[in-house]
Amino acid sequence: MKKLLKRISALFAAGVVAVAAVPQIAHAGEVRDAEIAAYSDGTAYLMINNSDWADFEATYTTAEITGDGTYTVSMEAAEPQNLAQFNALQVKNGEKVMGNKSIVTVDSIKINGEAIEMAGYSYTCSADGAGIETRVNLYNEWNSPTDGDNVQPDVRCTQDPKGATAMLWGKEKLEGFKSVEVTFTVSDFGKNEAAESLKEKVAEPLPAEGTPTYIQYADVAWANQTWSGSDAETVACTNGTVTGEGEYTVSIEVNAKADAPSTGIAFLDVEILNGEKYFPYGVMNIKSVKINDEEVELTGLPYTSSDDQVTTRVNLYNEWVNPSESSFGGRTEDGTANVTPVSVDASKYADKEIKKVEVTYQLIADGKPFGSYVETAQEEVDTTGPWNAFMMFSDGKENSWQNFNPGVGTEASVTGDGVFEVAIKAEDVNATTKAEPQAGALVFLVDIQDLGKAMQSVGTLRANDKDELKDTDAKVKFAAFVDGKRITTNSDSLVLGDIEGNGRFRIDISNAFDGSGTGIGENPACDTDALTPEKEVRVVFAISGTGVGTAGDTDLEKYLEEKGYVEKETEAVTEENTTTAAATEATTAAATAATEATTEKSGLSTGAIVGISCGGVAVVGAAVAGILVSKKKKK
Repeated sequence: MKKLLKRISALFAAGVVAVAAVPQIAHAGEVRDAEIAAYSDGTAYLMINNSDWADFEATYTTAEITGDGTYTVSMEAAEPQNLAQFNALQVKNGEKVMGNKSIVTVDSIKINGEAIEMAGYSYTCSADGAGIETRVNLYNEWNSPTDGDNVQPDVRCTQDPKGATAMLWGKEKLEGFKSVEVTFTVSDFGKNEAAESLKEKVAEPLPAEGTPTYIQYADVAWANQTWSGSDAETVACTNGTVTGEGEYTVSIEVNAKADAPSTGIAFLDVEILNGEKYFPYGVMNIKSVKINDEEVELTGLPYTSSDDQVTTRVNLYNEWVNPSESSFGGRTEDGTANVTPVSVDASKYADKEIKKVEVTYQLIADGKPFGSYVETAQEEVDTTGPWNAFMMFSDGKENSWQNFNPGVGTEASVTGDGVFEVAIKAEDVNATTKAEPQAGALVFLVDIQDLGKAMQSVGTLRANDKDELKDTDAKVKFAAFVDGKRITTNSDSLVLGDIEGNGRFRIDISNAFDGSGTGIGENPACDTDALTPEKEVRVVFAISGTGVGTAGDTDLEKYLEEKGYVEKETEAVTEENTTTAAATEATTAAATAATEATTEKSGLSTGAIVGISCGGVAVVGAAVAGILVSKKKKK
C-alpha cells in the first residue's frame, strides 16, 4: 500500500492528493542532485529518473542557453534502465535567465539512437511553481498543461497549450532505456511578465499563554503514532509553548509493546498549533533532528507550510507530498523553492526501532513564500460556470485502478444545481484486472474544479468552527454503479466542501487520506466491498444549494429512470432500499433453509413460508473496524 501512495499526485491535493500520493520527483539520486547543483544558471539539462528513483551511472551533455536558438542535450546510461513516471528537460534558474515568458519547444527526440515520432507537442512551465527552474515535461504522468478547461497559469507554448502534452513518448518506451537526445528551440528569450501585486496577510495577536508546538510521528506499521501533541498508549510527548520568535525543542519517547515494535518512519513532522494565524509568514528553520539521541544528517532543505491553512508544519518525512504539482508551495527564509518534504532519509531507519525523536527549530516571523503560497492581491471568481467534474478512484493496489487527475474518463460540465455523472472505464486507466479496494488506501470521490471557490464567493460554502471549508448549503444525493449494477449507497455519509483548500468542491464517498472520515472501516458513503469494477465505475449525483450557475432539475431517481439506469416501478433501486436489500436477501435465504424440514408436516409450501418470513423484521448487526488515524496530507 505505501509503495502505491508514492505515486499519488493528492493527497489529493489539487492536482493533488492528493491524491491522491509521492517520491520527491525533482531528482534521481544524491549524486545526480550534486551534479545539478554545480550547474551554472542558464544550463539546460536532462532530468532522467529510473524506476527505483536512484542514481545510476550515466553521461550527461548539457547546453548553455544564451539567447533564441536551437540547442541539444543528451544522456547515455552505462546500462539500460527502466524509467519512472517523471522525466524532463530543465533549465537551471531559467525563469530568471530566459524570462518567465520564454518558450522552449522540443523539436526532436532520439531514444536508444533512433528518432521517435513524438506523441504531441511540448509546453514550457516553471518546474517548481515559484518562477525559478524552467521545465519541459518529456514524460510526466502527474502533470498537464491544463486544469480542466483552464490553462495552467505558468504554461507557455508556440501552439494552443490545450493541445500540448506532458508525455512526448509512450509508456512502452520506459523499459530498456539506455540513451536519449533532445533537440529544442528557445524563443522569446528575455521576455518577462510583470509580477502581480501580492496579497498581504495580517497576523492575529498571539495569546499571552502562547500556542503549543509538538511532533507528529507514525511507524511503518502505524502501530505506534502520535498526532496533535497528544500522548498515546505507547508514545509520550514533550511539547513546547511558542511565545514568539525564538528557538524551541520538542520531543517524543516511544515505549512500544513487544509484539508491535516502533520500526521505521511512515510519517514525521513538527507543528505549531494555529501557527498560520499568529505567524502567517513564519518559517521554522530546523536546527537539529535527533533520532534515538543521534544527530540526523538531513538530505535536503526542509520548508514550512500548512496542511489545513491553520496549523503550521515542517514535513520531515511526508511521502504524500508531490513537489512537482502546481499546488505545491510553502515558505523558506529567503523564498528558496529547492526544498524537500522528506529531508529525513527514512530508508536508514527501515529496520531500526524508533525510541526517541527530538527536533529543535528557530522560528522567524518574516519568511518568504514560494509556489502556491505566493498569493495575488485580487482574483476574479467565475460564478456563472460551467465547472468541470471528474472522478478520482484508486483501489490502493499497485498497477491497478488509479486516477487522481482531470482529463481521464467521463467528465461532467456542472452548470450549477442539477444532476450530473462521471465515470472511469478500465481502458481509461490501463487496468487489466478487477479493482480490489484496500483498507487504508481506497479513494472514491468526485472533484468539481473551481466550484468551491465560486460557492465561497457567494456565501454557500463557508469555514466551520475548525476553519475547514465544510459548512455548506449544498446537498448531494448520489447513485454508484459498478459494471452497470447499482450498489448500496448512503448520501447522508458524504463529506462535502473545499476539503483541501484548493478551490475545488469535493464529494467524498470513501477517502482514506484527506481526513474526511469516509475510509474503509470509518464511515464510507457506499458499500466499499462492492467497488470491484472489471469494466467501469460510474457515479450519478444530484447537487442543489450551490447558489451559482444555472439551476436545473435535481431529481436523482427521475434522471436515473429517464436515462435507463433503473427500470420504472422496480423495487430496491433507490438509495433507501439498496441499503436493506442485502440484509433482506440474507434473511430470506436463512428462513428458507430453516423451514424446509417442516414444510411437509405443516402443509405450507416453501414459497408461502418465505413470504411470511420476509414480512417480518430482520435485525442485522454490523461490526465496525477501527482505523488508524493518519494525518498525512498535502502541503
